[in-house]
Amino acid sequence: MKHLLSTTGWDLKLELRYQIVTITAIVTALYIAIFQILPEGAEKVATALIFSDPAMLGFMFIGALLLFEKNAHTLKALAVSPLKPGTYIGAKVLSLSVIGLGASLIMAFAAHGFSFNWLLFGIGVLYASIIFTLVGFIGVVRVETLNQYIMIVPLALTPFLLPLLNLFELTNSFWLFLIPSQAILLLMEGATSSISLLELVYGLLYPLPWIWIFYRWAEKVYRKYVLT
Repeated sequence: MKHLLSTTGWDLKLELRYQIVTITAIVTALYIAIFQILPEGAEKVATALIFSDPAMLGFMFIGALLLFEKNAHTLKALAVSPLKPGTYIGAKVLSLSVIGLGASLIMAFAAHGFSFNWLLFGIGVLYASIIFTLVGFIGVVRVETLNQYIMIVPLALTPFLLPLLNLFELTNSFWLFLIPSQAILLLMEGATSSISLLELVYGLLYPLPWIWIFYRWAEKVYRKYVLT
C-alpha cells in the first residue's frame, strides 16, 4: 500500500507537469458553462456530459501518459525495476480517478446544486474512471504513437457509449445491460432521480467483475509488451 500511494503521488506530479490537470480544469469550466444554458429538465443531458468526462479523461490521458513514458524510455526502465505491475497500473488508475472524481463532482454541483446523492454519483464516476483508464491502458501499450492510439479510440469507446441510447429512451434494450457503462449510467441517473432496489444493486455490483477482468487483462498486456 505504501508503494502504491507513493507511486500515485509521483503520477499526480507527472500529470501536473504534463498539464493534464490544467486541461481537465479547462474542460470542467467549459462543461459548467454549458450547464448554465441547458433548459430545466435536461438532467439526462447533464448526466451524459458528465459521464463523458471520466470516460475521455481516463481513456485519453492514460494514453498520453504512457506514450510520454515510452518516448522518455521510462517503460524500458520499468522492465528492470522492482516495481510490481499491480502497483504501476494501480497508481495510474488511482491518480486519474482522483482527478476525474474531483472534476465530475464540481460539474455535478454546477448542474444540480446540492440536491443530488453525491455518494451514489461518486461511485458511478469512480467506476467509469477505473474502467476507462484500464481499457485505455490495454490499448495504448500495444501502440507506439499518438496517431495509432487515436485510431483505436472509436473502436474501444463505442461499445461503452451504446447505453446512452437507453438513457435517452431511444431504445430499451436488455442487451445493453450487459455493458458495464449501463450500470454506471444508472448510478449517475439515480443520484438525481429514483431508481429501483434491483437497479441499485445492479449498478453497484455489476461493474466490479468487469473491473477485475480489465485489470487482469491490463496486467497481462503490461507483462507482454512492457516487461518482455
